[in-house]
Amino acid sequence: MYKATLCGFKHIQGFSIARHSITKIKSVHLADHVALRKGGVPHLELEPIGTSTQQHELLHIRGVLSHAAVMWEMDIDLNGFDKVTAQLRQTR
Repeated sequence: MYKATLCGFKHIQGFSIARHSITKIKSVHLADHVALRKGGVPHLELEPIGTSTQQHELLHIRGVLSHAAVMWEMDIDLNGFDKVTAQLRQTR
């Protein structure tokens, strides 16, 4: 695993989206995560992020969901995830 990917996973673990079961992550959770990151997180001393970083974080999350679906045969709606992320890209 690449060092940047591992750091990305550890970074995302600190946000509320990581508290949800991976089978229960919904569009509202993704939208909330993006809104939080776009606005910055002052109590964690995190500046607002740009579109590229936003997409990078969503790809990390999708990677975890995809791995769970394939390797652990979990019921993950990857199609729904892709639709939500496409919509978030259009409404940035």
